Amino acid sequence: MAASFVSLLHLLSRQQSDPGGPGLKLALLPNLLKPLSVLSHPYHHCAATANTPLALYLARAHGPEVVAQLAELLVVANLTSRGVNGNTPWTKSMAVQPSEVARMAGHATTAAVLELLEKGTPLSWSPAIHHTLCSSFRDSAKRRMLALSSSPWFLALPGPARMEIIRVLFSELFLEEVWWAVSPEDWRAAARGDFGPELNTDVSELLLSSSDSDEGHTHQGAAQAAGAAAQPLHSWYFRCLSMVDRRRQNYRGKWISTLLKVMPIALWLYSGQMTKQQPTQAQKHLALAFLAGIVIGTS
Repeated sequence: MAASFVSLLHLLSRQQSDPGGPGLKLALLPNLLKPLSVLSHPYHHCAATANTPLALYLARAHGPEVVAQLAELLVVANLTSRGVNGNTPWTKSMAVQPSEVARMAGHATTAAVLELLEKGTPLSWSPAIHHTLCSSFRDSAKRRMLALSSSPWFLALPGPARMEIIRVLFSELFLEEVWWAVSPEDWRAAARGDFGPELNTDVSELLLSSSDSDEGHTHQGAAQAAGAAAQPLHSWYFRCLSMVDRRRQNYRGKWISTLLKVMPIALWLYSGQMTKQQPTQAQKHLALAFLAGIVIGTS
């Protein structure tokens, strides 16, 4: 009957190799010495250099499938042996993910972002992916949805306006709770896509060499990143609306109530002109709904 081993350490101590050789062999691979360049290992390069905006920009352009390929484990060494009896060879690879490289380099924030990318976490919220997100985010979204459903001003809005409010609110919440490690500055840098002449050349070459990367998809990713960077504006707007609801209860004069309603809308539209962003159809419905609310509230 075979002996009963009590630990892996006991097994490793009894490993055999070629006659006269050590029981375990450690082979270091060339990947351990090669520079982590954008062209060879883009996400490992972002990890080592703490370049979070570049990782976000590439993730927008690539899509989850290509990110999973390029962010795969980087094998740096192999541990080999022939087993206890010398006739059962085995090999164990030693590999690192981009997030592990970031932690090696002491970049905790970049590591947190890369961990989300490695899991295939989308960069923006949409109704189609809501059920796939973590339970903590879905619980937070549910609580806010219940709060909205008890607000008379929200229930009085037409359907398209309510849908736009939910979309913006959940998108903001998604960035705050899921992508908490990404600062507004990083979102803006990712939207610009300017990382210096040398990096820009390598990034362009990398995107051209990606199998599913085309010009239209790249521009779409940049536009999505720009939209994500604009989310704080919408967050401020909703805070203004909450203030309006509270202030309206404290003032009896209808002209003051009207002024408090008009100001955030005017500032919101003005900010859109300053950023050269055209309002969507849903945003137009939202503006018309609030203007209708002003007429009703002052009549």
